[in-house]
Amino acid sequence: MDLLSKAEQNYNTAKGNYNKAKAGYQSTIVKQQQMISHLEQQLTQKDSEILTLQTALIELTEQVESWSMMLGNLQDNATWLNSQLKPLETRL
Repeated sequence: MDLLSKAEQNYNTAKGNYNKAKAGYQSTIVKQQQMISHLEQQLTQKDSEILTLQTALIELTEQVESWSMMLGNLQDNATWLNSQLKPLETRL
């Protein structure tokens, strides 16, 4: 095999290896882009879930505040009723 043929063979081998590496690299890029897209979708879903939970927490907090106010009113009413009962008890 003469020197030119050997050089041509080496060139073709190198070109083939380059093309295989390029195809592998491009395949890896596509897979990574798909993975990134999937992760972005998951993040969007989690963001939505977090917003839902935050809304529920706000509603629960408002409900607890309302119950707390009602309990305070009930305590005030109980105190007033007790104050009304004491004079009646002393009269009995």
